[in-house]
Amino acid sequence: MAVARQPDPRAFIPPGTKVLVLEDDSMVADLLTDMLGGFGCTIIGPCASADAALPLIDCAGPAIALLDVHLGPGRDGYAVADVLAARDVPFAFVTGNGGLVHHPRHADRPVLQKPFHMTTLIHLVGALARAAA
Repeated sequence: MAVARQPDPRAFIPPGTKVLVLEDDSMVADLLTDMLGGFGCTIIGPCASADAALPLIDCAGPAIALLDVHLGPGRDGYAVADVLAARDVPFAFVTGNGGLVHHPRHADRPVLQKPFHMTTLIHLVGALARAAA
């Protein structure tokens, strides 16, 4: 009995897809940059703060975004999420906080839980890219 081959999920990520990465943990930011670059994505950032990410939305025009929302005391990525949502840019949250509760405006957004596997990231980025198309 032949086993049906599943399509490579990377096929759903158009080469050069611009991905805004907002992540203040430099190890995670480097990992995301390396993995996304390996999928053929163009990385915008990575940014360690909302203040750094916000101007890039207009000037770099990301197709999709991955956002860490817990960026230190008194700071979060929800301001970036609000701007992306207003511009219909698909995004997902990246978090190590298993009990993360999103602001109700963004409760429907996907979450990439740290630590994550490459396969999970591929599927998520592919889904976001399809939503951006």
